[in-house]
Amino acid sequence: MSDPTVDPAAALSAAQRAHIFSSIQPAPGVAKPDPIIVVDDITRTFGGLTAVAVDHLEIQRGAITGLIGPNGAGKTTFFNLITGFDRPDSGTCRLDGKPLGRMVPHQVARHGMVRTFQLTKALSKLTVLDNVRLGARHQLGEHFLAALAPWTWRKQEAAITERTAGIMPVHLYGHPAKMDRIQAVADAHGLQVFEDAAQAHGASLGGRPVGSFGTFAMFSLYPTKNMTSGEGGMVSVANAEVERLVRLYRNQGMEKQYHNEVVGFNCRMTDIHAAIGRVQLTKVDAWTAKRQENAAFLSANLRGVTPPPVAPGAVHVYHQYTIRVPQDRDGFAAALREQYAIGSGMFYPVPNHKLAPFSVDVELPETARAAAECLSLPVHPSLSQGDLERIVEAVNALAAAGA
Repeated sequence: MSDPTVDPAAALSAAQRAHIFSSIQPAPGVAKPDPIIVVDDITRTFGGLTAVAVDHLEIQRGAITGLIGPNGAGKTTFFNLITGFDRPDSGTCRLDGKPLGRMVPHQVARHGMVRTFQLTKALSKLTVLDNVRLGARHQLGEHFLAALAPWTWRKQEAAITERTAGIMPVHLYGHPAKMDRIQAVADAHGLQVFEDAAQAHGASLGGRPVGSFGTFAMFSLYPTKNMTSGEGGMVSVANAEVERLVRLYRNQGMEKQYHNEVVGFNCRMTDIHAAIGRVQLTKVDAWTAKRQENAAFLSANLRGVTPPPVAPGAVHVYHQYTIRVPQDRDGFAAALREQYAIGSGMFYPVPNHKLAPFSVDVELPETARAAAECLSLPVHPSLSQGDLERIVEAVNALAAAGA
């Protein structure tokens, strides 16, 4: 074990090292004066074969510890367990008193544990921390060819720091986000996921409804959404403790009147709004089916523009039917309105990183292109067949004319 920049054992004087090591008995599982890692009853099996079974082990702080044994003895597997690259089937492993299961490899590395690879001998220009990232699960650089071009995957780590509390995916326009990839990154970094499902009532991915992936999810009930209560929203949550906190925050931090437990808000929904929302819940499925039917007709008949794609296993509920117009989106929208009396929407024309409160000096060309090309067409359930045909005729004519 070594610090990413300094060998911790070298920081001790010869006398200090002699004093520490002279007090340690050469016996399995012996207690150490100042252990940084403590392992208890951990096991790891593969295909029914036990690779690691350790009753108790303490690793001394400020020492270089070697795992020595023949091939197949489980050294690498055990090292993976004590550096956060793998999780045991049972037992505990603690780093400075904290469960390693809640830490990811590059965090472990900052405490002094560094994994080395045969592979990285060919990649000596990478930093120690990059070597750790290279081997971490769910990292974009975990393959040899990707490792040769580290600039393609370092940015994933750069976006996540010790200040990062969670990830908030947005199920934009009614299409579920890539929750499998997002959850993998969250799991690798010990982060929570909070879903923005404001536009995605009834959407799902792989048979699992949005709102059931994260710690909690928020659905909007604003009048323009797929269902409404007139105003307000709702939260889906499976954890009883989180649910209680949500209830406290919406009611000025109180469960019992005048006994404020936390600093909360006045976000209570009125009974009238709740009654509207409860009735709308019985109707939203039929409205969604009509939206999907309308979207299918548009996607089958539009030409010269890019219809909204649907990912494999995803159920899109089409809060918006958003196309991509490759040239002069604004002119295209104006022509739809002025020549054909068809309304359209340009949502989020200014990317978040360009907004004053969140201004970040980065170049995001795909984000900029999407903001310049996206245009939402009518898809609501009240459209008639004649309305749909008129939309198709107008869009195809303008696309063909290069409007």
